[in-house]
Amino acid sequence: MIIFAIVDLIFLDHSYISHEIHQIIIRIAIFSIIITLVVVLQYVSTQRIKSEEKYRLITENANDLISVINEKFEIEFYNEIAYQKLLGYSSSETIGKSLLDFINPQDLDRVVNLLKLCFKIGKAEDEIRVKGKSGEYYWFEVNGKSFIDTDAKKKGIIVARNIDEKKKAEQNLRDSEEKFAKVFHASPNILAITRMQDGIVIDINEGFTHGLGYNRGDIVGIKTFDLGIWVSEISRVNFVRAIREQEEVLEFETQFKAKSGEIRIVLISGARITLNDEPHLITIAIDITDLKKAERKLRDSEEKFRTAVKNSPDYIIFINREGTIFEVNRLEKGFTREMVFGQSLFNELFFENKNQIKVVRKAVNDSIQSGETTGYETTQIAPDGSYSFYETKVSPFEYDDEDRLISLQLTIREITERKAREKEILDMALFPSEDPYPILRVNRTGIIYINDAGQKLLNLIDYSQIPNFLQENVKITFKSNQIMESEAEFDGRTYSFTIRPVKDQNYVNIYGMDITERKHIEENLKEVNKLKSEFLRRASHELKTPLISIKGFSNLLLTLHSEEFNSDAKAKLVEINHGCERLEDIIKSLIESSRLESSEIKLQTSMEDLAFLIRFCLNELQPFIKSRNHMVTANIEEKIITRFNKEQMYEVISNLLSNAVKYTPPYGEVKIKTELNNNEVIVKIRDNGIGFTQNEKEKVFQQFGKIERYGQGFDLETGGSGLGLYISKKIVESHGGKIWLESKGRSRGSTFYFSLPLIEK
Repeated sequence: MIIFAIVDLIFLDHSYISHEIHQIIIRIAIFSIIITLVVVLQYVSTQRIKSEEKYRLITENANDLISVINEKFEIEFYNEIAYQKLLGYSSSETIGKSLLDFINPQDLDRVVNLLKLCFKIGKAEDEIRVKGKSGEYYWFEVNGKSFIDTDAKKKGIIVARNIDEKKKAEQNLRDSEEKFAKVFHASPNILAITRMQDGIVIDINEGFTHGLGYNRGDIVGIKTFDLGIWVSEISRVNFVRAIREQEEVLEFETQFKAKSGEIRIVLISGARITLNDEPHLITIAIDITDLKKAERKLRDSEEKFRTAVKNSPDYIIFINREGTIFEVNRLEKGFTREMVFGQSLFNELFFENKNQIKVVRKAVNDSIQSGETTGYETTQIAPDGSYSFYETKVSPFEYDDEDRLISLQLTIREITERKAREKEILDMALFPSEDPYPILRVNRTGIIYINDAGQKLLNLIDYSQIPNFLQENVKITFKSNQIMESEAEFDGRTYSFTIRPVKDQNYVNIYGMDITERKHIEENLKEVNKLKSEFLRRASHELKTPLISIKGFSNLLLTLHSEEFNSDAKAKLVEINHGCERLEDIIKSLIESSRLESSEIKLQTSMEDLAFLIRFCLNELQPFIKSRNHMVTANIEEKIITRFNKEQMYEVISNLLSNAVKYTPPYGEVKIKTELNNNEVIVKIRDNGIGFTQNEKEKVFQQFGKIERYGQGFDLETGGSGLGLYISKKIVESHGGKIWLESKGRSRGSTFYFSLPLIEK
């Protein structure tokens, strides 16, 4: 306004003003204009500085990376604090550098196109990886815009936001979805995913196909209502209603109809999940049909057991591990349930004296410790002075989930009549003077009785002395209460003397017998056995030649003339081959057995790693283990260096491992463990398979000692010649080791052990 007023003064009619004054007015006007322009410029400059400061404060304190680049992609400006914080770079490392120097090589082409697009159309965006000073790459979401600066040059402003956590979350989500898909399709259970809006099945797994017989084409895309899988529509409606109300349902028992029409009992669980922003239902059904059948059989078995126990003529008592009575099949006269149930078996109320309680307690403890049946006899005196005798068997009855014995069964049978008959027989037959064989009764110091045959044979003069050849074993019998045998020769004939302890008496009975003929027979048998071994060896070798021909020609027919046979003929040729292979194994075992028996085996040993050999054998058996669905765990030392024959010990380990796998029903457990004990290593192979009875344990290491399992209802592999364990025993013993077996009985599993000496050189 001041400038305008001055201009008016300059250009008005000033004829009434002198020329000098007019010149002064003009100078004043010009000076005023200059002063005003200076003030205006200073104001504008101040505002610009303030604006730039605000801009710098904003950019420097932003969490995003902000850069200004030229058309050569060179950085002219950047917010240093953010760059330092997110990437670790200083100004000297960025200003003037190409933005492309900081980009992941895999993203370089995309970034070049992004920047070109930004300069061409004014904006662009993408997700890229930027390298930090440490060399690590970080994900950024980038937005670019172009602008014209004060020098009329085109520039680009790049704003990059760190999305590393977002990318990790997306990757975790993809990994989670991938894991879910793997678990979904690999699960052996029956799985399905259904859309809740219309009930259409969108996916099923392999378990669905195996469990119910339907394939994907039968199920996917169909409504569950239309499938007819649920036997009871009411159950289906109740399950769906529960899902809608509770979001998840666990172990809902129902019935499904398989494609074959078979009814399967299942426990179905379901939960609501969200897929593609839509509610879905995932269901998991576990087939418990076989379990239900097993439970029913168990109930039937238990009912039969209860009936048998109830009607047994014996007294049957069940006690827990501590000896407390919790069940009896019937009560002795004069006893009530209150007097028996919940009472200790070792109560003096049930016994004549404390010595009997000690006997009972020992039998119970022995059964607990050994896991096997023990027994004892007790005597009761009636008011009339007569004796009653009872025989009691104590057996393990029930085990908990940790294989710990928790209850026992006592079976008590009266044997008074049997004892009376035994006594009559004993009284009649103990010492007949006309017995043709020697019979003696001796105490610790001398002879109490000797029959005529004994006196004639031994020709004793001093009855205060036990014959020298009997003295040592008589002492052992008195000390250990065990039967002992001694042999002696008289007049060219061999006699065996059996020394038997007599219960609760301070003497023993000795029964002599002439065993000369038996000795001759034994010698003949040894010779026959040698001939048998030689025959087996020769016969095995002779059998190999025609066997090789049979196998060779069958292989030739299958290889060169396969197309000339129909499928039935091919199958028979394959069976011939398999038969040849089995026969080869038997012949090989026979030859090995014969060599071991005839002492032809020459032990050649070297320093080897037993731990490596065990792992090698275990690895070789993996396909067999997998086919039986066993779980195998190994606890083996890192190295076990000792001296042994590698090929022979391979045979032993492979045989024991394959037996454990073979004789354990599917889905069993096999454990291998090694222990270093003093100067020996012990290898332990344990399974939870069919186990062994006491009688089977005694014969399993014998030649041809195979225990027949076929046709007994066990899901087992039953092949074998019965020579494997015999050969293994011979090999281990030839190395100076031992092999043995432990088993708690049928269906209680078994543990095979073998030991080898640790030899350092």
